[in-house]
Amino acid sequence: MIRKILPFAVIIAAASFVFAGASLPAVGSPMKTFYLPDFNAQQEGRSTFVSLKTLAAKNKVVVFSFFYSSCKNCKNEIPAVQKIVSEYTNKGVALLFVCAEPVDVNNGESWTTDGVARVQKVITEWNITYPIVDDHYLNAATAYGVFDEKTRVIHAPALFMVSGSKIQFAHSGWEGEKSAEEVEAAIKRLLK
Repeated sequence: MIRKILPFAVIIAAASFVFAGASLPAVGSPMKTFYLPDFNAQQEGRSTFVSLKTLAAKNKVVVFSFFYSSCKNCKNEIPAVQKIVSEYTNKGVALLFVCAEPVDVNNGESWTTDGVARVQKVITEWNITYPIVDDHYLNAATAYGVFDEKTRVIHAPALFMVSGSKIQFAHSGWEGEKSAEEVEAAIKRLLK
């Protein structure tokens, strides 16, 4: 699903498997670290941050996926990825969801009311049980080519895997069982 953010409106464009205009980091390139607020801790009034660099140091593989609340493919990807990763968490695989939920401040939206409410709703509806970090400023999304500043488009879902300090897998879109098989094969390969 592609989401285009315009100065005065938010438009959802057609689903796409290939990122048009965005550029994912190359597999084998150094990971682009981020340090983002833990969404659930924020809602409890705690100031807790999650560091990709720390997660990578503590785990053999870190899987992280960018999503936003109105992304239909994200709704399909998240439960499938949670199910796959649950089979490997005891083998050193961590999963993190990166919430790239934009807010349309020009139309009176605010992150603390509108954005948070949408994310809380999808956490329940999509049964998200793994940690979520807040990237509503789109800094990590920009670094990973998920948000294209020139076109103002968010390309999601976008899933990455890091092992050590390198990007080992990058996947855009979600094609059901085919994508699930690719994700699981990548995890198995990285655990060898």
